[in-house]
Amino acid sequence: MSTISAVTGKVLAVSMLAGIGPATLRKIASLQGFQLSDVESLGLQVPALARALASPLAWEIAKELAEKQVDLATTHQARIISALDPDYPHLLKATKDDPFLLFVKGSLFTAPSQSVAIIGTRQPTKHGELIARRVTEFFVEQNWSVVSGLALGCDGIAHKAALEARGHTVAVMAHGLQTVAPSQHRKLAEAILASGGALVSEYRFGQGALPMQFVKRDRTQAGLAQGVVMIQSDIKGGSLHASRAALDYERWLAVPFPTDADLAANEPKIQANLLIADSGADIERATLLKCHRSRLAKIIVLRTKEDYREMVSVTFDDNVVAEAGAAVDEDLSQTYGIRKREETEISLLITSEEVALDQDQLEVDASTQKTVDRDLLDHESSPEQARQVDKETSAPQAVTEVGVVEPASVPSKKSKAKSKKKAAPKSELTVQQSLL
Repeated sequence: MSTISAVTGKVLAVSMLAGIGPATLRKIASLQGFQLSDVESLGLQVPALARALASPLAWEIAKELAEKQVDLATTHQARIISALDPDYPHLLKATKDDPFLLFVKGSLFTAPSQSVAIIGTRQPTKHGELIARRVTEFFVEQNWSVVSGLALGCDGIAHKAALEARGHTVAVMAHGLQTVAPSQHRKLAEAILASGGALVSEYRFGQGALPMQFVKRDRTQAGLAQGVVMIQSDIKGGSLHASRAALDYERWLAVPFPTDADLAANEPKIQANLLIADSGADIERATLLKCHRSRLAKIIVLRTKEDYREMVSVTFDDNVVAEAGAAVDEDLSQTYGIRKREETEISLLITSEEVALDQDQLEVDASTQKTVDRDLLDHESSPEQARQVDKETSAPQAVTEVGVVEPASVPSKKSKAKSKKKAAPKSELTVQQSLL
């Protein structure tokens, strides 16, 4: 089986040009006659492509780099697909920031509409471990695929439980498929492939792990699924990235309610669950999840096993998903300006996230020339790093009328003086919310 189609080969080569990002790549690929047109003709319609081609031999070099990626895909028994290929996951294609290229090892979904992302902290409580297994087993019984991120903790538990129940599972990676991170899960990755599952990445071969890539990886997990089950998380946990993405994509988010024992112990890893489950704290919930308060209706609180059925009661069927993906294709050129703005907003969101690295969570893999070989383990920082992040991200934030936190500019001395004269009204929509 070929590792790449002809049209995706051209997409891959264009992506290798300097200055061509995902949004520009989508615009280029949406041009009429893309597959048959030479790249110089396409450049006449897209200024960014023309600039990328201005350097001598730029296109030849890009094609050589693309060929190397195809060779590496063959070596690693992987394939490369784009949003122009029929086997590109339709649920992911229907999102506004889907990766235009995917690198895949193994077998993707047989029923793309029946997939769930099960994620959570790397340090779950005993109850968290139990629920991760129970929820995974439930979805396997329903013949759903289980998507997760191969991280330690809840991710690993979900993958292992899916394998033990003889289900299908997909691991989304935050780096190239030439390695597996964390290294402790190499055997698990091999087991996923051996069972008929898949390893997926939007990052080319040779790409190591960077903090922002883990955030984007989490969004991709949500994009591949009907909904997200966040087993456990603290208020600043990395699991919140996928949870926010689920609501951003207008999909459901399920959170198990903590046990009495975890509540009594005031476990830090249940604090996000506790807040998200609190129907009387909509502003705080919307602030934590960075969503419009209307999206909170998509939240499912799992208090007993009887609540599990709600997660599979309303789903997109394959035809609807396929139509959504086709609609995205048809509208690419017309809505490019809108999509580009949305992607810019998402990029700003990602760069503002607290993704400081814990040096204990990284190790150098000499065989891949310093490729990061361990996961960021739920993106949590050491106390010293957290204090530094807090210091660097302590700009004032205000709650908008839709319940979303937006950065507020730092007031000047003059504006501070004016604010003293005129106090802000004590409306719930203007009160700054602090979840720290």
